[in-house]
Amino acid sequence: MDDINHNGIISEIRNGMAEVLITDNIRCEGCGVQNACMSGGKKDNTFYIDTTGQNFNSGDKVQVILSQNSALNAVIWAYVFPFFVMILSLIIFSFFLDEVLAGLFSFGLLTVYYLLIYINKRYFDKRFKLKLKHSSDE
Repeated sequence: MDDINHNGIISEIRNGMAEVLITDNIRCEGCGVQNACMSGGKKDNTFYIDTTGQNFNSGDKVQVILSQNSALNAVIWAYVFPFFVMILSLIIFSFFLDEVLAGLFSFGLLTVYYLLIYINKRYFDKRFKLKLKHSSDE
């Protein structure tokens, strides 16, 4: 599988973290996860990427790289699992509660799911790590 690449510019480096500004990219057009990708919009996006042990400077043109496998896993964690959590909990709760309460409890469980994702942010940051490489001037 190919990697997902976005061109960007390092706007600042502080404490080993690069602030990378990514602008919309023509490569998004052929990407299978473009609709779910946070960086696939028409607006500029800023990402903070660890550059420890690498030689980058402010103003460098770079490519931000994420493997397609990692992107697919991120989509599964962000959209597929929560969908099944919501549907299955709605079905199970509807056996014991009326429809409104079943819906509220299902929504509450979905909220807990996303809260757990947020609490485990460090785990997901390591698992779906973005990489930087110098971009060649074209």
